[in-house]
Amino acid sequence: MTDPLFGQTAAPIASRAQRVTFFEDRAEVRRAAIVTVARGRGELWIAGLSPYVDDASLRARVARGAATVLAASVQRRSHRERALSDAELARLEAELDEARREAVRCARGIERTNADADRAKTLVEHWMKALAEAPKGFASDGVSRSWREAFDAVVTRQEQAATRLSIERASLVEARRAVERAESALARGRIEKPTLVALARVQYDATEAGELEIELVYRVPCALWRPEHSARLEFDARGAASVRWATAAVLWQRTGEQWDEVEARFSTARPARASSAPLAREEQLAWRKKTDYEKQRVVVDVREQAVQSAGLERGARSVSEMPGVDDGGEPVLLAPSARISVPSNGKPVRIEVLSVTLAATVDRVLFPERATAPHLRATLTWSGAAPLLAGPLRVARGGSVVGRGRVAFVGQGAPFEVGFGPDDGVRVRRKVDESRDTVPVLGTQKIRRTIRVFVSNLSGDVRAVKVVERVPLSEITDVEVQLGAHEGWRYKAQDGMLERDVELPPREGKELSFEYELRAGAKVVLPF
Repeated sequence: MTDPLFGQTAAPIASRAQRVTFFEDRAEVRRAAIVTVARGRGELWIAGLSPYVDDASLRARVARGAATVLAASVQRRSHRERALSDAELARLEAELDEARREAVRCARGIERTNADADRAKTLVEHWMKALAEAPKGFASDGVSRSWREAFDAVVTRQEQAATRLSIERASLVEARRAVERAESALARGRIEKPTLVALARVQYDATEAGELEIELVYRVPCALWRPEHSARLEFDARGAASVRWATAAVLWQRTGEQWDEVEARFSTARPARASSAPLAREEQLAWRKKTDYEKQRVVVDVREQAVQSAGLERGARSVSEMPGVDDGGEPVLLAPSARISVPSNGKPVRIEVLSVTLAATVDRVLFPERATAPHLRATLTWSGAAPLLAGPLRVARGGSVVGRGRVAFVGQGAPFEVGFGPDDGVRVRRKVDESRDTVPVLGTQKIRRTIRVFVSNLSGDVRAVKVVERVPLSEITDVEVQLGAHEGWRYKAQDGMLERDVELPPREGKELSFEYELRAGAKVVLPF
């Protein structure tokens, strides 16, 4: 038998995907097909491949059987194909016939109801005519009662006909809409669209007749994955904190292939990116003289600088050297415990690949300059089987989800921190008192600031809070910052941060304060 599309003499052989390795922008598929062949050379046409397959990545081998693969290539053809199969079209045609019969039945019902209404109207007219011809005072009580009952019966029949007519008209409108929907669906199903089909052409040399298992490995786009994390903070009966951490692989695929019950793997490797050394280029430096304005004035700007660090100063580090990932080290390979199915519809599928329980140290951290309530901060040491990959994070406390965030890359054994939402039981109010002065003759500018922080515990339990404030740091000699009275505060000169641990009794408050002075020369232009 000759296939009309590809012209081969044998029918295409069905294959099944066995393993899929997801990368950040593509996937590698391992597919197998089983066929019985005769001794000698021949060729096989294996179906099931995506039309977007990367031809250069196709590799074929004989996994089982006495044969050798001589060559393998991808063959593509396009043909026109109806949107629906013959069985689906037959079902739609049956639905259309049924909708048309229902419309005819409703139309005939309206005709019958109209005839009943006309007969009732004629009876009412005859009754009125007969009543007008009857002599006055002729009818007795019994005759009058019979005339009244006859009139009521005719009017009731007329009202029933009107009710049935309204129902039949509504049914006819719905039946005509059903006919339109069925005709539209049938028209869409009969539309022929161009379809691209890909087959793997495998040439082999069999030393003996028997059954062969051909294995294909290739890469295909339109498939990718990203890590997503969830962390749940819990406390045991003794008050010890722990975090249940779960990492899921969120994957998509729109390759057109069927991936049912496949072995899945998720890799951070980038097989499509070639490594190359950076190009050396010249950097030119130029100098110029200051202008008269620049000689007379020093313009100072305020810059908000985030404190950057490769790790935390607190927390236990279980290894002395952090492993690399992606371009800087060995790629990470994650795999779920069971086989998965991924439909080719482009919708996300979440598969859990890692779950671990981490011991945590929880603090209430308060930044009065940024927020009016403290947040719970958990310090953890990562002890998973693989490094923690960067990605979105969903955090929960007990049985409630408290927010979403992001987590950065964390190596094995490295400490890191996670926020678990605010603590509404503590409130803070911040007040800044400022005074300015200029030294006579010299013109030196002095700005004195006193910061007062009022912390209140609104709950019925004791609350321990870590309050964090900051002092400006100067990067030029023309501006000096001197820290004044700061009893009870711990000062970190390298970052300009002040920290203080406060324990608040139930429903009580405490006032904290510190001072600093900023001095600038006469020619300095301050931004505030």
